[in-house]
Amino acid sequence: MTRTAFAVGKARSALMLVVALVAGAAWASTAEAAGDGCAAGAAGAGDPYFPGYGNGGYDVGRYDLDVAYNPANGNLRGRAKLRARATGTLCSLNLDLLGFAIKRIRVRNEKARWSRHGQELTVSPRRPLKRGKRFALTVRYGGVPVEFRDLVTGVPIGFTPTGDGAVATGQPESAATWFPVNDHPGDKAAYDFEIEVPDSYGVVANGKPKGTEPGQPGWTVWRWQADAPMASYLTVLGVGDWDARRWRTADGLPVYDAVDSTITGAHRTEIDSSLAKQGAILDFLATEIGRPYPFDTVGAIVDPERPILFALETQTRPIYAAIFWLDNSFQPANGDYVVAHELAHQWFGDDIALRRWRDIWLNEGFATYYEYLWVGAHGGLGPEQLFDALLAGLPADDPIWSVEVGDPGPEEMFSDAVYARGAMTLEALRREVGDRDFGAIVERWARDRAGGHGTTGQFIRIAEAESGARLDDLFETWLFTAEKPPTPATVRAGASGRGDAAAGRQAIEDLRRRLALGAY
Repeated sequence: MTRTAFAVGKARSALMLVVALVAGAAWASTAEAAGDGCAAGAAGAGDPYFPGYGNGGYDVGRYDLDVAYNPANGNLRGRAKLRARATGTLCSLNLDLLGFAIKRIRVRNEKARWSRHGQELTVSPRRPLKRGKRFALTVRYGGVPVEFRDLVTGVPIGFTPTGDGAVATGQPESAATWFPVNDHPGDKAAYDFEIEVPDSYGVVANGKPKGTEPGQPGWTVWRWQADAPMASYLTVLGVGDWDARRWRTADGLPVYDAVDSTITGAHRTEIDSSLAKQGAILDFLATEIGRPYPFDTVGAIVDPERPILFALETQTRPIYAAIFWLDNSFQPANGDYVVAHELAHQWFGDDIALRRWRDIWLNEGFATYYEYLWVGAHGGLGPEQLFDALLAGLPADDPIWSVEVGDPGPEEMFSDAVYARGAMTLEALRREVGDRDFGAIVERWARDRAGGHGTTGQFIRIAEAESGARLDDLFETWLFTAEKPPTPATVRAGASGRGDAAAGRQAIEDLRRRLALGAY
């Protein structure tokens, strides 16, 4: 994702601060059900950064989401069916859902009891769910989505009405603002979307379009299907007046782009130019990473500046604020860098998801590194020049050096340090082990963790195994020390390739202006 002066970009812990108590039928306590040997599922995934996010005791394999949304009055009506497996014997389990009235809940096609506290929806099935057994849970709900704003910036995130529809996106949470979910990247799942809207609106989401059909009179049902496991914050929904384009890359990969129809003229030309390079960018990244693009479709959603003030790596279909194409001073072409960044995330952050949010550098550091690799190959500064410029040009008291990027804390997850020092960590690793071993490390990381999750510890073990080197000091210096690393003698301000100290200052300015435009 991209971070901005207008928006810290990704949602913080604000969902946890919205408190509402909605009573359902009384539900059985663990003590009452003790004779069945069952327990209550945890009301949290155990992530120290966001203790209330996600839940324990089960693993979702697929979400079937059937949602009707009326932009005229803001009302949303939904049916969410979760196909899951119990990881413990459960007498109750929790889901995350912000707002809405619950109409009914069924577990294994039997009525279930439920209660609510804040965003926690606790469901008690009629009979315990046995460990290892699969089950289906269906929630019917409705109402006007609760307005959810970043507490730091006031920027709307999650399910957000727009001038011509709505969008649903945000990080580290957004899904719970429009459907009941196990809202943590530790539980990836496939998704089927059936979104019903008035005939004058279009719908775009993750995965592949599966056609439309008539809904209630004057409405249309749009179907999208995303079969690759996906973290919940990577889901995206766009309702609006889209100028949609379907095409294929040179390799035959299906592309589906949706650009808001109000974006026209030179601004639209710039956007189209960048989106047309998606196939070339993917080919470049696949070659550098050593692994093919991990999904069966790709594309983009581009919305006007408000309310979307960021870009996010929503799986298979990143969403971009149009603001990224309003500054023509970057090299190479305006906007290309953010497309490269979000497409790099499809490997790093999407295909390989986080197990815990403290490892966010594995997402943003990798995406920034490969963004700069693309930029460097097309007329701008690459990661090697960025490394030299930042070390030579930033004083020891610059805030970028004051963050432990391997465990930055929730308030610094999307800071300059995580992006820049995360990328610099990879460049430091490349210089330490050499190009050949670095390539082997990245290829194995992308191969071994494909479709699952990764941690910093796992990455370090792969790096040491592939290089045969002890890398404790390197990672301690770059990830877990809140001070400026020693500057190698070979680094100087002019080492950016432009010949003098001004080049170093320019690299720093460009990086910070990119981050100031919007979270990405």
